[in-house]
Amino acid sequence: MYVSNHNVLLKTPGKETVIFNALWGSMDILDPNEVEVLEKIKTTGDCYKNEKTVAALLEAGYVCMNETVENAKFAAEYQEFVQHVASMPENFFIIPSYACNLACVYCFQEDVEKTHEVIEDNVIDQVFRTIDTIRAERGNKGMPQITVYGGEPLLDNKKQIKAVKRILEESRKRGFKKIVVTNGVTLKKFVTMLADAHIDEVHVTLDGCREVHDARRMMKGGQGTFDVIVEGIKAALKAGLNIHLRVIVDKNNLERLPDLIQFLDEQGWLDNPKFRMHVGRIYECGAVSTSPYKEKYYIGLIDLIRYWAQNASQLKGVDFGFRGIKQALYTGKVPSPLFSYCPSCTNEFVFDLRGDIYPCPGGCGDTQLRVGTFYPQVEYFDIFHKWRSRTILRIEKCQQCDLALVCGGGCPLENLAEDKDIFEPACTPIREEMQIGVNILYPQLLQVENRAQPVQEPCCCSTEDPQEVISMDEKKTQPECNCAEVKIIPLDEEEE
Repeated sequence: MYVSNHNVLLKTPGKETVIFNALWGSMDILDPNEVEVLEKIKTTGDCYKNEKTVAALLEAGYVCMNETVENAKFAAEYQEFVQHVASMPENFFIIPSYACNLACVYCFQEDVEKTHEVIEDNVIDQVFRTIDTIRAERGNKGMPQITVYGGEPLLDNKKQIKAVKRILEESRKRGFKKIVVTNGVTLKKFVTMLADAHIDEVHVTLDGCREVHDARRMMKGGQGTFDVIVEGIKAALKAGLNIHLRVIVDKNNLERLPDLIQFLDEQGWLDNPKFRMHVGRIYECGAVSTSPYKEKYYIGLIDLIRYWAQNASQLKGVDFGFRGIKQALYTGKVPSPLFSYCPSCTNEFVFDLRGDIYPCPGGCGDTQLRVGTFYPQVEYFDIFHKWRSRTILRIEKCQQCDLALVCGGGCPLENLAEDKDIFEPACTPIREEMQIGVNILYPQLLQVENRAQPVQEPCCCSTEDPQEVISMDEKKTQPECNCAEVKIIPLDEEEE
């Protein structure tokens, strides 16, 4: 017999061990005897004296009759992944300008030349010709997404707003989903324009309450921006627009996160179905990667998770997925295996005003990271094809890693930003993240083991220990609960 190469073993606070396998879609709790059986099979190839345990391990995919069985399963899952990628609607970003009216302390585009240059009409025409060609070649009939990005797309000048209107109109004609990412300073002024364009979502950033935010995201003259952004969010919600609030945390503002959550709750936003939030961290690339700011203030994901675990009762609307542990616990379904890290390796394109193509918004503006051009002519560089072929099958060090299908090989942009080969893994502390999830969710995991079915997710009004309470994730309100539905994005990814 053959022990799966994709078993991830995580110790619990008790005597049990959680086993997680993304290839076979299984998660269970093993007692010490079952772990011993698994280890014996691994070292000797058999353990037929424990027929019941072996049968259970075989059924879950933790053990196969031979390596050929697992290889066939891997090949089948990979083909399903390829078919899924082919059917995924495209995710297009358009950057009308790199100019910005803020002087954020952690700007990842600090090294990008921020002139007041604005995308020209003929370049917009070429963007959409390129988009139409991409869609025709891929043959995808799904609804793509257009994200208007920057710089700051809603700068208050006539030429730029005219360009943004044109981009939104061309997107509307094609039936695309439309998103605008803005710092929010001019949001109130342009709410009517965005509502008339039927924007699907507006992304805005607040990094804390007034004192905290204004020390991080200020105008170039030093003026604070908190109040004007809050007024913009209020106006947008009143107009029926969907708001996606992004909160960027580091060592400098993490301890004040509960204050912001309290403010958002007092505004009634956390209970508003038009509002969702995402707490994230800065990119580890661009100007930030070499700045003194990163060395002094950057916070790792594990530190963020630990802070959340200790303060969950004060962080309504903040959640973690623990790389599939939580989903498997509450739905009984393990997430599909990750053969690649993110959409930049599959269906994402970033077009800027200068005619360059980037693989993801995290690298836009740094010409060393561009993967092609669309203006004056379309050309895809060799790095584009490498990027799109980057799966764990192309990364040698991923081949024997039990976490490969949970990780997807890590962020390729980080590799290029650090002058590493794109086919090197960009490893992150995923095992530690999953281990923390197991420790926090241990009581609920035991319920699954005892009842052999997914457990009810604790309500946010629960009186359980805060470290055991998980915030609602697309959760329907329980009859005995006074809380409204809160939409959450798991905090497993970095933010810009």
